Amino acid sequence: MGRDVYVSATLAGRHSLGPDAVAKACGEVERELRDGTAEYAIRSFMPGNGLTRCGGRGGSGLVTVKIDESSFMAVWDDVSSFDAPTAALGAVGRLLGAAGEISIRVTALVADVAMGSVQFAGGLSPATFATTTFHLSQPAPSGDKAGEDEAAFGCVATRARSETANISIIGERKSAVPAVRETLARALDALSAHCEVLTI
Repeated sequence: MGRDVYVSATLAGRHSLGPDAVAKACGEVERELRDGTAEYAIRSFMPGNGLTRCGGRGGSGLVTVKIDESSFMAVWDDVSSFDAPTAALGAVGRLLGAAGEISIRVTALVADVAMGSVQFAGGLSPATFATTTFHLSQPAPSGDKAGEDEAAFGCVATRARSETANISIIGERKSAVPAVRETLARALDALSAHCEVLTI
């Protein structure tokens, strides 16, 4: 890719764990993250049992995990990398996702994209918009069945200068807890394919 892409992956869900179980889960999450290269921060806001744990090597982005009484969120951010610590994030979902599905959201921001390379829905002219939204077709991951584990991708284009736009790509889907790791990896692969078109 020819320019920086600001990439983020977010897992969000609900849990039904008590304070002691959350503290134990945080310890297990930290062990998973400690083995990777990303910096991490784990924060629990459980009443009477809050905690903060930080660490990591600072080599591949930042993972932030936040837990309250009934929900959790894990966010990974990096620049020009789609290699999220999917095993560690999958472990967050497995250890905390005790109350149903987990929402997965992957996003990317590509700045100063030439407007001529932006494909607009509805025949909008690249030269006449301030901000517009449109859907993106889903690139099928190689070897996968069509439609399997697809995220629904959308896009927001905001004019930066007369000839360029800042493009935000957003993909979302729900996942069953056991499939979070694989679903996240596929969503990031598809996000990478969309960004490849915009950064050549």
